[in-house]
Amino acid sequence: MTTFKEYRTNYDERRYDDWKKQFPKYHDLMEEFHEKFNDIEVTDVSTGATYGWYRKITLFITKFKPKHIIEYGPGFSTYLISNIIKDLDYKVKFTSYEDHPKYYNNVKKNGMDPLNVVELVDYQITVKDNLYYFEYLHDYDKHKDVDCIFVDGPGRLTIYEEFKPNVNLNLEKFIYKLNKPILHAIDGRHDTGVHYQNLYKQLGYGY
Repeated sequence: MTTFKEYRTNYDERRYDDWKKQFPKYHDLMEEFHEKFNDIEVTDVSTGATYGWYRKITLFITKFKPKHIIEYGPGFSTYLISNIIKDLDYKVKFTSYEDHPKYYNNVKKNGMDPLNVVELVDYQITVKDNLYYFEYLHDYDKHKDVDCIFVDGPGRLTIYEEFKPNVNLNLEKFIYKLNKPILHAIDGRHDTGVHYQNLYKQLGYGY
């Protein structure tokens, strides 16, 4: 068994100093929240996110103050986003989508969803050229004014129960539906990042 604390001991610490220095309040908030899970097996919690991802989320929300946020792949980041928007105290819509029942239940039971924004949805996968194109299936019409998307999922594809090179298609669907670029950030996920760099170039948007 690998505990959450043991797992985080070997975690990527790049941008840790930047995160701690730039946003000390939220750094302390997340460190305190992490400590609650130190002795729990990591598969029963969440791996947590990189410090760089925490920093990027906090920077995007505090700087741009988006009014409608969607997150794909909830977890510790959902807890962070919820606390930031509560502190900023402005009118904002926030929805987080999860496809895996186990991870959905973990988020709910571990208190990572204080605003009750996480929804469990079905998904669709299309395989092309050894890439797994993944879409969380939800109603796009209720998000017509979305102005910020955080892509932190999927990780382990539910149907395969293992990691596969994948591309999240939800952001692309919104770009075409709304006919404009959308403020977004992608946590790791090389193939998803490359896909959107190419798409923005194809559409003549800056990236």
